[in-house]
Amino acid sequence: MKLIKFTVLATLFLAVFFASIGFNVLIHESAHYATADVYGFHPAMHLGETDMSVASFFSAESDIAYVQYMPDANSRSREALIAAAGPLANLALAGLAFVFYAKSNNQISSLIWLILLTTSFVSFGVNILPISPNDGFYIWQAVL
Repeated sequence: MKLIKFTVLATLFLAVFFASIGFNVLIHESAHYATADVYGFHPAMHLGETDMSVASFFSAESDIAYVQYMPDANSRSREALIAAAGPLANLALAGLAFVFYAKSNNQISSLIWLILLTTSFVSFGVNILPISPNDGFYIWQAVL
């Protein structure tokens, strides 16, 4: 009976973990899209490229989802704001997940909110790094 309970919990954990990553990617890219649209850059969102391998899925330059737009010549500060929108959306999602985690009253809901909190915060942390192709790289370029 303990093995069945563990298997169910492990399956739940993996399902929530991968769903959380997908949700973070969607929120992140939607924030880029919305910000680029506000500035009139006519963005296009690309989701789920079909020719990806498992190795490319986990690489830093994977094309799981991305937003393309055409900025004008004098838009460096606006491009930095577009780049910052994605990580800030992940940070906001982490904050929201923390509120629900703090208010959860059972172990299963606590686990779900903790997974969303963790993946959102890690997504923020990775994307804000000033290393290409991360968003932090483009923010840093605009500052310099």
